[in-house]
Amino acid sequence: MADEKEFIGGMYPKKPLKDFIKCQISINRKQFIDWLKNATSEENDTWINIDIKESKSGEKWYAEKNNWKPKEKSTGGYKSDITGAYTSDEEDNIPF
Repeated sequence: MADEKEFIGGMYPKKPLKDFIKCQISINRKQFIDWLKNATSEENDTWINIDIKESKSGEKWYAEKNNWKPKEKSTGGYKSDITGAYTSDEEDNIPF
């Protein structure tokens, strides 16, 4: 995740007053639509993940864009052959 926080414009989460309500969110339509239009995302990125967080003081909640991206999959020094079996890179260097 990026170190810089990106707050969701126009989205205002609040602590609920009832136990059975987990979170209340108020949305200012104009602010949210403006933020959504300007939100940077990759061409194939159709989802925006949002984390509802509590301030350090515990008095306010806020909405932050979750920019976490998975790392490229690594086979840990192994590669797959045509059969799907994994072989170590070191095995390729064996002279026999």
